[in-house]
Amino acid sequence: MTSSQLHVAVSGWLLGQPSGANRRLLAVVEHAAALLEPGERITVLYGRAAGHRPPADSEGVRWHAVPIAASPTLRRVFGERRHLAATLAAIGANVLDHGFLPLPRTGVKTCLLLHDLR
Repeated sequence: MTSSQLHVAVSGWLLGQPSGANRRLLAVVEHAAALLEPGERITVLYGRAAGHRPPADSEGVRWHAVPIAASPTLRRVFGERRHLAATLAAIGANVLDHGFLPLPRTGVKTCLLLHDLR
């Protein structure tokens, strides 16, 4: 893969119990996967929550466990600051789809989509 090919990492460490945000994230990944050009890919970064099993890898979509807790928020933020930039570099991602505030510094272009402003 050349550096010009799209490799989007999706922050999915809050995936777990069914919710509107989880359905949205999974639907976006499914629909985006159908639009990938040859060589492009999506990696969903998921938390290692007890009992959580990601869907199987599919064409253009991989699942990668990260040591980032879903909650409490402060623990998630510290986990993102500690692990996210290195994880993105290790998997070769050049874009991050992140859905949580505060937005971490990652060293790659970042798309912020907020599902619910409370």
